[in-house]
Amino acid sequence: FLPYSKRTAIEFIIQVFSSRVAGFEEAERSREKGLMTQVQTQLVEQMLQRRSSTLMDESSMESMESCCIRALLDEMEGTTLMDLVPGSCGAAVLTGASVLKGGKVPPDDVIRKVAMW
Repeated sequence: FLPYSKRTAIEFIIQVFSSRVAGFEEAERSREKGLMTQVQTQLVEQMLQRRSSTLMDESSMESMESCCIRALLDEMEGTTLMDLVPGSCGAAVLTGASVLKGGKVPPDDVIRKVAMW
């Protein structure tokens, strides 16, 4: 049996501790959200740069789309789609008949099966 004053003091300490932990968790979520926004911004910039560097006489929109998507997967660009999923080692984008890949990914037929699933 704990005296009322001790129990009240312990409950107060637990509430303060709980509040601090919640504050740390919220700060971490906010930091991660900021990082993801930064990654998304970099990906859009890379797509725009790749698009603007593509020859303007290309009439095929499919070619332009493919070029922009490759910018999202090209590790030489710096930021890739894989940066949106911490710990991932590969990404693939299915566009019609094409499978565009970056990093370590399974064969095309497996990617198509997963996409259809």
